[in-house]
Amino acid sequence: MPKYQLLVCDIAGTILKDNNEVASSFRSVFEAQGIDASLAEINRLMGVHKLEAMERILAKYQPKANKKLALQMALQFEEQMIAYYRNAPDVALFSDVESTFEAVRRLGIFIGLNTGFPESITETILERTKLRSMGLIDSVVSSDQVPSGRPSPWMIQQLMADLRVKDSRLVIKIGDTPVDILEGRNAECGLVLSTTTGSFTRAELHREEPDGIVDHFSEILNFLA
Repeated sequence: MPKYQLLVCDIAGTILKDNNEVASSFRSVFEAQGIDASLAEINRLMGVHKLEAMERILAKYQPKANKKLALQMALQFEEQMIAYYRNAPDVALFSDVESTFEAVRRLGIFIGLNTGFPESITETILERTKLRSMGLIDSVVSSDQVPSGRPSPWMIQQLMADLRVKDSRLVIKIGDTPVDILEGRNAECGLVLSTTTGSFTRAELHREEPDGIVDHFSEILNFLA
């Protein structure tokens, strides 16, 4: 039996080139409301359920704003991101993702994806990248499909249930944000890794004390040897 049974990967910034599009789209939605939210404060919420992120920033700049406005803004963000992932020419997986997934599969380890995106954006990404049709992943869960997104453990627990992995110590979690690390810890994963391929530096990720930090996705194989 392998040391690990399930690899859980974040999507944007971890296996998919982000190009800072998520944060930029976030900012443009706030600018349309006359809110000058900085990229720094938006980046701090990367990986979080997107509606929750909208609500947190609105609470700072417009404390009297209601949930209806946050939902409206989240839907605008969703439309922008779907259009981007469907049409932008630079949307692509990192070059080492497919070969790494194939190597992980040869080790007998399931591959699951989770994300702070709603299901509509996730499905657009999967259609564009062909990850599902190529048979490289076993299960996917989005933050709007569980009671609570990161840093709660719900998405990881859902993937475990989908793939009948009963022991969280046999799960590896990797993501590009601090909240990914917290999610892995809250789910009591056996191995929590972080990657510098997203918006955060090695030093910023190191503060949350992951078990390891990689600069290229394929480096996770060093932890599985």
